[in-house]
Amino acid sequence: MQKKHIPNIITLLNLACGFIAIIGVLRVNLIMMFWFTMAAMVFDFLDGFLARRLNAQSETGKQLDSISDMVSFGVLPGLVMYYLISWAITRNGLPELSGLEYVAVLIPVASAWRLVRYNIRPSVSTHFQGLPTPANAYFVVTYTLAVVYTNEVNIFSHPLFVAALAFISSLALVSEIPMMSLKFENYNFCENRIRYLFLMFAVALPLVLGFTGLPIAFGLYLALSAVDHYTNPKCKV
Repeated sequence: MQKKHIPNIITLLNLACGFIAIIGVLRVNLIMMFWFTMAAMVFDFLDGFLARRLNAQSETGKQLDSISDMVSFGVLPGLVMYYLISWAITRNGLPELSGLEYVAVLIPVASAWRLVRYNIRPSVSTHFQGLPTPANAYFVVTYTLAVVYTNEVNIFSHPLFVAALAFISSLALVSEIPMMSLKFENYNFCENRIRYLFLMFAVALPLVLGFTGLPIAFGLYLALSAVDHYTNPKCKV
């Protein structure tokens, strides 16, 4: 096998995991959905990493990556959000809000726009413009797990609140807000300390707080993105 095909195979594994995660949603198997979403994210990271390491970047790989991301991080979170709003309407006993779940269509629409814009703009390795689609998918999936498995009637499980989150996250996808990239140009701790700090808490929070810690980790990502952009810490030589 030629090395130039290796990143593309990894990209297709991202797409396959996203499709299986969608099956998990259709079967109402949220644990299955969660793990295959996480696997898709791992493969999404690895394809770019290997393409750079093997010097195997190509236009084919770039377009294939966007198509795969649209499935795993566009269609999937849209379907998950549709499920969550429907669940919230039933859990709160609000049949009069039936139809609100279609707000979820904004997520794949905004994701498509975000991915096309990313392809036609010059890439910046240290940050993204707007919320990356994998980060949004992570938020939707983990928030859904936290709400459903907590199974409480409160503001966080109210269908209007959840629909508002879908709307806000869609705006964030197409916004110009700078977001921290987890693509490392090098592994120097001083230059990447905010990224390492995030990764440490992203692992620790779920271990301590369970499913609730997952969306909290996403909130930490947003906060540290602001710190990374506005303070732009530099290392002293």
